[in-house]
Amino acid sequence: MKKIISAVLIITICLSLTANVLANGEFENAKTLLNELGIIEDLDYNADGITRAEMTRIMARMRGDIQLRFFFRNWTDRFVDVNKEHWAYEYIEICRNFGFSVISGDGYGNFRPNDFTTYVETIAMLVRLLGWGWVANSLDFGGFPYGYIRIAQEHLNIDVDIENIHTNISFQAIITIIYQAMHAPTAEYVRGLAVTYNRFPSLIERRNME
Repeated sequence: MKKIISAVLIITICLSLTANVLANGEFENAKTLLNELGIIEDLDYNADGITRAEMTRIMARMRGDIQLRFFFRNWTDRFVDVNKEHWAYEYIEICRNFGFSVISGDGYGNFRPNDFTTYVETIAMLVRLLGWGWVANSLDFGGFPYGYIRIAQEHLNIDVDIENIHTNISFQAIITIIYQAMHAPTAEYVRGLAVTYNRFPSLIERRNME
């Protein structure tokens, strides 16, 4: 019963937050910027959605050559359904070995690179990419999916369409969310007497500092 009440409270909090939706002009500016940065230049807007492999390419490009402080190597086994001949192998490996393991499989060693990514999967990947995965998975936030949604809205100012979180993410939604994620604060995991997080500049700010 307590779990049900907690879930209802989390959903209520998420629904009550004001979404940061881009207006038409802002959306076009966001799309132009992301294209100029090379982040979304290969998207096929005639497709039915964005594949998980395509999402790894997007995230690898978001990070670029920026060496974030929370980087560490994850020495888990490679995904059995992604070999070195796969076009996205390098992107998948970057995301698998970055930070809080930005991507995850299906529990059977598969990544399912050709499956379309859902709205909530995209949110989770971006939260991890920005270094907030440990916070989302903490007891205070509750893990996947609503812990990630709360982090995205409360700390990263990322718009989340609650009603459609389990549907394939649309191209308009992905552009909006990526743009917001590029301007969101990154975080560094600090282990000491207590586990804490320090806020750091956004990915776009880090690019401008170079």
